[in-house]
Parts: sequence; C-alpha cells; structure tokens
Amino acid sequence: PRVRRLPEVRRCRACGGSFSAEPAVRTQHCSRACLAGTLRGPLRLAWESQDWQGFIAQVRSRCAETDAGCWEWQGKRGRDGYPRVLLASRPTALHRLMLEAREGAPLGSQQAHHACANRACVNPQHLQPVTNAANAAEMGARRSYVARIAELEAALALLDPGHPLLRQIPTT
Repeated sequence: PRVRRLPEVRRCRACGGSFSAEPAVRTQHCSRACLAGTLRGPLRLAWESQDWQGFIAQVRSRCAETDAGCWEWQGKRGRDGYPRVLLASRPTALHRLMLEAREGAPLGSQQAHHACANRACVNPQHLQPVTNAANAAEMGARRSYVARIAELEAALALLDPGHPLLRQIPTT
C-alpha cells in the first residue's frame, strides 16, 4: 500500500510568508510572483513598483560623485557614452529613467538634457526635461563656446606663453 504524505508548511524565501507544499515538491517560494521577485535585482524591483526614491537610491549607490556634484554611473554605457541598464530585457538610457523617477511621470517625447554637460552623469538634479530642438540648440551652442575658448587659448599662448591664465585653465 502506498502512503500519502500530508503537505508540509514551509516559509517562503522571498516574502517570509507560510505556504504548504507536497514533500516531493522542492519549491522554496509561495508563488510565482515571489519567485520572480528573487530573480529581479533591487534596481528593477524599485522601478517596477514605482518606488522612485528607492530607485534613485539604488542608482546613487552605483555611482561615483565628482567634484562638480555629478553622479557618474559605474556600470555599462552605450557606444554613445550614455549609461544604460536592462529593464524588461531592453537597454534603456539611465539618465532618462532618473529624470522620470524625479518627476514621477514619463517624459514622453521630451529628452533628458544634462545641464552639467557630462554624459555619464545620472544625478537627477543635473537633468532637465527639454524638447529635441532645445536640446540640440544648447549642445550646438556649447560646442561653439568650447571651440571659441580653444581658439582664444591658442592665441594667448602665441602672444604670451607664460600668461597665468594658461596655467590655470588647461589648454586643448
């Protein structure tokens, strides 16, 4: 005769709740949701649960802070130099997610503009929602200023190579 064993009470490894399972079943989770939660990292869980402060804190813990207050992402970056994370199996621009987390709403067609001009920065205080046209205009103006400064430094180096400004500001 075959003896049927009664289900045993177990504690879920994810949530700590009690559940019953057949002795032959080796499950350690009370549900598929708890099992899925253990397979996701804290960054993704915070994003999916819309815990914006938790998401920002998770990102902040994976950054190095510069003297200018930028939070430079220490993880993967795309070819364009912008930080990327996998959410729902898709690489997503982290600076955009950080701005959405700060605002508590999706950006839609707007872009996340770096006021600090540092592509690796994900500090939400350095990001602004702007239109594509405004973002392109500001980046063009910034490149123009950088080029103009380089020209002026080169002219100053020719006229007065020992000028104190050339020691303070690195020449390009």
